[in-house]
Amino acid sequence: MQSLHIVHRDLKPLNVLIDADGHLVITDFGLSGVDAALRDQHGLFISSKEEEIYYENVGTDGYKAPEVYQGGYTYAADMWSLGVIIFEMFWGKPYFSDDFNAEQEIQDNLRLLRDITSCVEPEALELVIGLLQLDPLRRCTSIKQIKKNRFFRDIDWRSLEKKLTKGPVIPPPAQPVGTWKEALTLPGPPLILMTRWHCSAKW
Repeated sequence: MQSLHIVHRDLKPLNVLIDADGHLVITDFGLSGVDAALRDQHGLFISSKEEEIYYENVGTDGYKAPEVYQGGYTYAADMWSLGVIIFEMFWGKPYFSDDFNAEQEIQDNLRLLRDITSCVEPEALELVIGLLQLDPLRRCTSIKQIKKNRFFRDIDWRSLEKKLTKGPVIPPPAQPVGTWKEALTLPGPPLILMTRWHCSAKW
């Protein structure tokens, strides 16, 4: 998405699916934004060093970056969401609670993050902390830099991008989903041929 200048603005586990080969697929671009200045008259992307700044408070609480609540954010907001997702994958629970209070809980959880180093590899913690920086300018926003993180040292990115390797988890084949109800296929009461006498007798 970064190479296409797309800001998703609603990254969360529910919007990340696994395809038949075990590769991740990002879905639900209904809230995403694309920098219009980076497209020519034919709709093709052209290079630019400027980033689109967004002000709409959209997305899902618990995954939105702090600056989204304040207004005025860029692609760095997606990287914060990525950090929250990775945290949830490592620790097996959401980073924030359901009754999410942006300012207070973000501060509390960032302090907590540094106290749970025994739960995961140091490289994984380094990755998450780099993505969950309160200041967007200090946050890790470079995909190249993320790929170089020591946690991914065994990943062959070229093969992965070309889908030459299968993912670690292969979902079972999808089963056909029926659109009928069994109750509707059961025999009903016998039909009675109505005659004029039956009709007149009821009246």
